[in-house]
Amino acid sequence: MTWLAWRQFRTQAAVALIAVVVVAIGYGITGIALHHLARASGYPTCVTANGCRNFISAVRASSLYQFLNSGGMVLVYLTPALIGIFWGAPLAARDLDSGSYRMLWTQSISRTRWLNVKLLLVVAAAMITTGLLSLIVTWWCAPIDTVGGIGMAAYRFSPLQFGSRGIVPIAYAAFAVTLGVAIGLLVRRTLPTMAITFAVFLAVQIIMPIWIRPHLQPPVTTTKAITSPRFNIEVTGSDRMKAWALNAPVGSWTISDEDLGPTGQVLNLRAPDACLQASTDDACTAYVLAQHLTEELTYQPEDRYWPFQAYESGIFLALSLALTGFSTWRVKRIA
Repeated sequence: MTWLAWRQFRTQAAVALIAVVVVAIGYGITGIALHHLARASGYPTCVTANGCRNFISAVRASSLYQFLNSGGMVLVYLTPALIGIFWGAPLAARDLDSGSYRMLWTQSISRTRWLNVKLLLVVAAAMITTGLLSLIVTWWCAPIDTVGGIGMAAYRFSPLQFGSRGIVPIAYAAFAVTLGVAIGLLVRRTLPTMAITFAVFLAVQIIMPIWIRPHLQPPVTTTKAITSPRFNIEVTGSDRMKAWALNAPVGSWTISDEDLGPTGQVLNLRAPDACLQASTDDACTAYVLAQHLTEELTYQPEDRYWPFQAYESGIFLALSLALTGFSTWRVKRIA
């Protein structure tokens, strides 16, 4: 059975190997130049000295570096999804769709062995492939990430960056494969299984950073009464504004930053003309102070980055084990 599973999977494995080699060569050559540029700009000393402004300016001036930085995130995010669609979804659904499972299961191979051998091979290949791509991109982007990042992924906890670095993508890959297999055993048609696998995986990738990841550990909450003129304002709409005096620590993940009224209710302040015109700062200050505001800042500290990577990886690996158990149970009940 192991040899049969390998023969069915060897083309996909060869394509994955070629892709990893091509990415490794491209990111390896440019990565050496990028790391040299960072060291020439004073990295890593500049992280605490001047913010590595010269290095960031050089990266922003290079369309190649910006493309590879963004492309690396897209690549690592897409890899588990594509693996789930093209490796996981057809793994069981293809034989069920074609009817070849009837011949396979009349041989000496049991249903559970047929499933588990194929699943183990594909999951291992998926985790290795994604892990190598994540390692390459994480190494390449390390200087950029350390000095604050660029674009929409300008901090380590940003959804775009968090899921494309470290060990989390490896767990995503295992989950994508087992998800595709479980759906295939339910749907028993290859193309619908591929479509449903993609939709469910995408939904999970949206749900996790919005509703689950912020609460993997209780966030830190800091409050400060705005009672002195030392505050800033930000216009959030045509007639709305926010006053703030607190700054989250560098690299932390801001969950919420709200203005509270005297009774603790969240206020959505209207921005008077005084706060929209630079010539009337005193009037704006008087208006804000008259509201008796308290700013409430909630954030996840930067030092929780790797614990969060471990927690999220554990969640997806646990889901993978649960889906594997479901698939083993399900395959025994197929007529």
